[in-house]
Amino acid sequence: METKIALLFSFISVAFGIFTGYAAMRRGHKKDIAKETAHLTTVLISLDHIRTDISDIKTDLSELKLDMKTDHERLVKAEESSKAVHRRLDSFTGISGKGMAI
Repeated sequence: METKIALLFSFISVAFGIFTGYAAMRRGHKKDIAKETAHLTTVLISLDHIRTDISDIKTDLSELKLDMKTDHERLVKAEESSKAVHRRLDSFTGISGKGMAI
């Protein structure tokens, strides 16, 4: 009878140990999942910020290209005007021979 009681306590102890181990494993697994979820959320938020920053950079680049195009057009007009002024001066100095006498 004593051996039966000893065996019964042994089985109960083993069952309790297995149950405790399984419960600890599940609790640890849930904590791991929670940590991984928090980490992935942080990564996704960071990626969203990067995406927003890239979009802002693209917008700024488009505006810069438009400004450069406008500046180029103004420069071309200024060069054309300068050429016209030089032609007028050349023709004016050519008419009077030596240029204007002051």
